[in-house]
This record gives sequence, structure tokens and C-alpha cells, in this order.
Amino acid sequence: MRYLGNKTKLLPFIEESIKDINENIETVFDITSGTCSVSEYFKKQNKNVISNDILYLSYVFQKARVCLNKKYDFTKYFNEMKSLPLIDTGFIYNNYTQKADRMFFTEENAKKIDTYRTYIENKYKKKEINEDIYYYLIYCLLEASDKVGNVTGVWESFLKHFKDASAKDIQIKELPYTINNNKKQYICNNEDIINIIDKYEVDLIYFDPPYNTRSYDTNFHLVETIAKYDNPEIQINSKTNKPLKSGKRKNVLKSKLDKKTTAKQEFEKIVNKMKTKYILVSYNNEGIISKEDMKEILSKRGKVKIFEKEYKRYKSNNNKEVPKNIIEYLFLVEVKT
Repeated sequence: MRYLGNKTKLLPFIEESIKDINENIETVFDITSGTCSVSEYFKKQNKNVISNDILYLSYVFQKARVCLNKKYDFTKYFNEMKSLPLIDTGFIYNNYTQKADRMFFTEENAKKIDTYRTYIENKYKKKEINEDIYYYLIYCLLEASDKVGNVTGVWESFLKHFKDASAKDIQIKELPYTINNNKKQYICNNEDIINIIDKYEVDLIYFDPPYNTRSYDTNFHLVETIAKYDNPEIQINSKTNKPLKSGKRKNVLKSKLDKKTTAKQEFEKIVNKMKTKYILVSYNNEGIISKEDMKEILSKRGKVKIFEKEYKRYKSNNNKEVPKNIIEYLFLVEVKT
């Protein structure tokens, strides 16, 4: 899935930064898991993994990519979904297509998303599928929906014309996931960091805080709605008294980490509550907390090593004035005992 801050490309960098302490790490706590690239990486490294994120869509990814550790035959469910008559009473079709003067999805794809998501929910409510299958099928639907979304990368706005990929029929299919034949423990959470950070005592905490003021809940509101499928109330424009063109959910989650006035204080509060031997923080040179402030805060917990690497910037638009590259930082802290 296209996701701000996705760390897939940074995995070799992360691996290199912890190579000297890797043998000391048995349990990793990924406290802002996103689409779970890092959590799944540590699962593949045969670590115990605890994951967490405040977004429910991330919890779905956690359940599919981290906690799911058993082989299932999903063929039946995909075949059943694809054979269903399409419904035209669903929330996505009636709110995020041209029917509602929005162009996030074609009408046909929106009907399929509603049909598939309703099928999954009904199966689970009737106890015809277990929790593993439930979250895995939603995960596959989220990935399929992302591929036909008529957006540049985030879901805050849609394109005025359907691009080629968005005009294609949605293809829901089985996706690979990691199975380990060991006795490692995998725990998934859907909590605000501050409420869970001191719940677990671990060897390594990986922290990937927001780098800027772009709210994840706003940028990914539509896939969050598909994940929850809770028919949320849409925000009203205070000037026009009409629903926002973006179709954003009314009750968006607010984080102190993506606000310039509170990010530094919230980051320090979280770091001070960590129960761990090592801390690994991802950040970059354009973050709302300066490199110097980050180092100062982390130094209070122990010895800090800083690793730097230049990467091509993720851009959701074609703004030529924005630099092509950014410098990614990894702060590794050996916590004082």
C-alpha cells in the first residue's frame, strides 16, 4: 500500500544499524507499525514481535502480516466474493464515487469494495470465519482498493480524471504472508502510543514518529473507513455547511506528534516511559523535531549513535521546487541501566 513513511526501502539500513546488537535482541516492540514492513522484517528474523498503531487499518495489517502464523486455504472465500451480485447500497459507492460528486473510485469498483467488505463482515458475524481469516481478507481488500484508488498517493483528495490504473477493475487476490514454525510470540495492538508504551518490557523499541504535520488519519481516511466499515459521519465544511469534498471522517484522530507546538514534548514523554534495553528511532532532516533536539532527548536515556543515509523522496505530487532527496536518520540508543 502507498503509505507515508513506509520503511520497506529502509530495511537494509535498519539491519545495518543494529548488526552489532542483533544477538542481544529477542523481543522487538514496533510502536508505530503503519503497514508493518519493520514488524514483519523482525518476524522473519525470528524475533518475538509486539506491534502497535493508533490507526485501525494498521491493526488490520498487523493481524495479517505479524500475528497470522498459520497456513489457511483462502481460495474458497475469494471465489465466493467474486461470484456475488454487486450491491449498490454500500457506503463507499454512495459517498466516494461520481454518484456523490467524488472520484476516489469508479462506480463499479466501489460496488465491488462494498460487496466484498459486506461479505467479510457477515461471515465473521455469523462465526463462519475466525479472526485470522477475517483480518487477512480485509487486508487483501485494502491492498486491492489502494491499487485502484484515483489518488496521487494519499487519500486527502482525488484526481479530476480517472487515471489508467484507477479505471481498471479491482482485483482482490491472495497475498503472501510470513509463517514461522517456532514458538515465538506475536502480539498486535491498536492503541495510542502513550497508553501502551510502558506496558511491555522488551529488548528493542522501534519508533517511527510522524516527520511532519500531515495527519495520517486525514491522509488515509478512506482506507481507514474501508477497514472499519463503520459508515462514519462525514465532516461538514463550516463555510458552505456541506460535506467536505474529501469526504473525510468527522471524528479524526489527533496526535501531538504531528504538531510543531507539541511534537518535541510528546516525543520526550514517550521516550521517557520506554522499558527497553535499546531504542531505535527513524527520522529525517526535514522533521519537525530537529536532529539536535532529538539527540538531546535520547541522550538522557543512554548512549546515542546516529546513522545517516540519503534516499529519494516520496512525493505525492510533481512539485519541482521540493528537493529530490532527503537524509534519513536512525538514532540507536543503548539505554542506561
